[in-house]
Amino acid sequence: MARFLSYSFLAFGALLILGLGFIAWAKVPAPTPENLYTQTGTLASISSPCCGDVVITLEGDAHSYYVNQDLVPLFDWEKMAEEIAVGTEVELTVIKTRWNPLNYDRQLQPLAAVKAAGQEYLPLAEVSQYRIR
Repeated sequence: MARFLSYSFLAFGALLILGLGFIAWAKVPAPTPENLYTQTGTLASISSPCCGDVVITLEGDAHSYYVNQDLVPLFDWEKMAEEIAVGTEVELTVIKTRWNPLNYDRQLQPLAAVKAAGQEYLPLAEVSQYRIR
C-alpha cells in the first residue's frame, strides 16, 4: 500500500509539473477584438534589454509592456525613441493573456499596437497577420 501511494504521488507530481510547463510556455494569443484593451499613459522608458524584445514602461504604472521579438521588424522602436521624448502621452494596445506561473502577477504584458503623437509606431493591422510566439 505504501509503495502504491508513493508511486501515486510521483505520478501526480510529474503530471503537475508537465501541466504547469505547458501553461508557462504557451504562446501569446493572436490579437483579436475580444482579447485587446487600450492602456494610455506617459512614456517613462523604451528599451531593448535582451533577446530582441522591446520593453515600454509608463509613469505610475507597475506593469511593463513588451513587443515580442517576432514583431520587432514591424516596430521601429529606435525611431520612436528618437522622435518621442520621455513624458509624452502614448496609447498602447495590450493583448490579454492567461495566467501562467512565470508571470503570475501579469506584470509583463504583450503589445499589439503602439501609438504616440498621432503616429502609429506598431500598427495593429500588420500585427494581426503575424503569429506571436
